[in-house]
Amino acid sequence: SVEGLARALDGLERYPEAEPLHRRVIAARTAAFGPHDLRTAAAWFQLGEHFTEAAIPEEAVESHRKALAIREQQLPADHDDLAASLHGLGDNLRRLEPGPEAEGYLRRAMAIDGVRHGKKSGQYAADLEAVGRLARDRDEYDRAEPLPLEALEIRRARSGPAADASMAVTEALVMLYSDMDRDEDAARVAREGIAILDAAGRPAADAALALLRHLALAAERSGQLAEAESAHRLLVALGSESGRAESGKALGATLELARFLQRHDRCADAVPFAVELANRLGAAPRPNLEWLGASQNLLAVCLESLGSPTEAEI
Repeated sequence: SVEGLARALDGLERYPEAEPLHRRVIAARTAAFGPHDLRTAAAWFQLGEHFTEAAIPEEAVESHRKALAIREQQLPADHDDLAASLHGLGDNLRRLEPGPEAEGYLRRAMAIDGVRHGKKSGQYAADLEAVGRLARDRDEYDRAEPLPLEALEIRRARSGPAADASMAVTEALVMLYSDMDRDEDAARVAREGIAILDAAGRPAADAALALLRHLALAAERSGQLAEAESAHRLLVALGSESGRAESGKALGATLELARFLQRHDRCADAVPFAVELANRLGAAPRPNLEWLGASQNLLAVCLESLGSPTEAEI
């Protein structure tokens, strides 16, 4: 079906191809059932989700508003689909302006989901996460902290500590603590998440790499330089595994390790990584020019601090 193809393209992140198909579904349902039919509302909702995944919140808000307007007219006040529209609209409004309107929609969704599914449900956890993000966006940290903590407890109980949903909340909590300048707490939560993924046999999962990056930053900011360096080196090692050595993540990790060493007056240790990175990028058919320039600049600064290039140990 056209709808199924549109969703499949969204799953492949081929958003420009998916959008006209979503709009074809809306047009067909409007013609067949009318603009106020629930089937038309469902098509508007799917377009809103498409724009959410494509990170275009302005368009997502417009589509979710249209879906919500129909659903509010046609559905009971405690219906699941109404809660989904409220959540979609509120979370995208939050991205544009984390104000009272966005929170109002999210709180309505939370109230419905709490009654319909219970306060230990995945739907309720998603609402908690969204309101927590809104509070964080508004720098209301005291109000923001309990929400991801409660959501994390629910996610871990329902899906397991190593599940993607649990890890997403774990990372959100680490980022919140970093924003609050609570670097020791950020490092602690990152460590816990990394240990969970390691025990689950997923030490190189994307979530583990993200948490390692957060750990490196939080440990450095809190003065735990040995732990920060260890995290940087592990990121490089994981990125250098078979099939990943030339990936963006691997090259980025090498650059960040070199920068870390330079920041802490260890240019002799930084130079080999800067040379390796510059050589890899220089040989790439389409190099990241920003990274190439950064590696060359770092190399020049370090060689100057060590003496002439002929005296530096590369």
